[in-house]
Amino acid sequence: MKTSYLFVLFILTPALAVASFEEIQTDARLYGLAGAGVALSDMTGSDLSNPALPALAGDLSASSGSAIPFGLRDLTAFSGAYAHRKDKMGGGAVLSTMGNRLYRENILKGAFSYRLIEKAAVGASLNCYQLNIERYGSSVGVGLDLGILGKPVEWLFLGMKTANVNRPTIGQNGEELSQSLSLGAAVEPLDEITLSVELNCQRDWPSQVRIGQEYRYRNLLALRAGFCDRPNAASLGFGVIYKNLRLDYAVRTHPDLGLSHCLSVGYITQRVFAGHQEVEIEGAPAAKVLPKVDPNTASYDDLCLLPGIGPRAAADIIVFRDSIGTFKYLDELANVRGIGRSLLGKIAPFVILEYKPDIPLIVNINLASAGELADLPGIGPKAAADIIAYRQDNGPFRNIEDVMNVKGIGRKTYEEIKNLITIGP
Repeated sequence: MKTSYLFVLFILTPALAVASFEEIQTDARLYGLAGAGVALSDMTGSDLSNPALPALAGDLSASSGSAIPFGLRDLTAFSGAYAHRKDKMGGGAVLSTMGNRLYRENILKGAFSYRLIEKAAVGASLNCYQLNIERYGSSVGVGLDLGILGKPVEWLFLGMKTANVNRPTIGQNGEELSQSLSLGAAVEPLDEITLSVELNCQRDWPSQVRIGQEYRYRNLLALRAGFCDRPNAASLGFGVIYKNLRLDYAVRTHPDLGLSHCLSVGYITQRVFAGHQEVEIEGAPAAKVLPKVDPNTASYDDLCLLPGIGPRAAADIIVFRDSIGTFKYLDELANVRGIGRSLLGKIAPFVILEYKPDIPLIVNINLASAGELADLPGIGPKAAADIIAYRQDNGPFRNIEDVMNVKGIGRKTYEEIKNLITIGP
């Protein structure tokens, strides 16, 4: 077994100068796409294929993968990854290992990325390489990867990654680690289809072309196929998703060494298989993840997915619509407790109702906060506080004219605000 293991290492090595830490993928989605993943921006995987990815992908993801190259268990590779995005910044970490007691490679990656504009980001990852060889001890090297990822037009994604730009070495003899440049494009001619192409250029080794295709069926299944040259290899794979969980599997051929297998599992905070009538979440250009919601018919769970709408507000929306009937415009949601004008702008891209920000906001004087009341014409902070004190002492207003019972609010003020207030259901 050791003889065959060392033979495979030699076959995988482009040149003796870069014998360690060759690319071994553990993300089954990329495996099924023949590794053409540098331009994919809809989700992070266990390989973190582009350090710019965390700033554009889902809010949070965790994944783990394993690959058995050519059916040789001594070459089994494992990895685990975590990524998180907040506003314009994203970060990620990957821990991977490959080999056995005789020979083992360990890699720890830490990535940071920043979204320059809405649909473009740059990133860098610092990689710590550790090589353990039985009877020879261990050695460590540190490399730097840089990446860029963007969406110049609606259907096209472009990506670039350069690995080990600092030309790191490892071991007492100063063995240089592999350097590479990857250029890629991903095209989405339809919501259900992604075509990905990548050119991988590695120093002292001929360039490799990778081509992959993914077809998505609703929110349940993805089918993948890919091909790469030098050496000629074909890949097939599939993925299934249930809520925030996904499972991917892929198999890859080799003209001389046989089949390789890869399996990965992941947790993501956004659904990645798109359907019709869906919109893009800001900062995740490829993740058409949230169907547009109709607040008049949406379920409690669907309402909770809207930005800024938590369980309490979702329940209040359902109670409100059951009491007064359907919403005609999105603006009418501002009458629901806890939903103000500022929140409507965040919700607008995700609902099918028309949003008219120029329409005056109708304020529910039984539920409105002091700030919402103070925005009414003729009602300042003092009168707003008096309105709240009145309804606390006397209960909810029974009709809008009762607002004149509040000290300081007379007929003139009432005439100014009567078309802007309501007592709710």
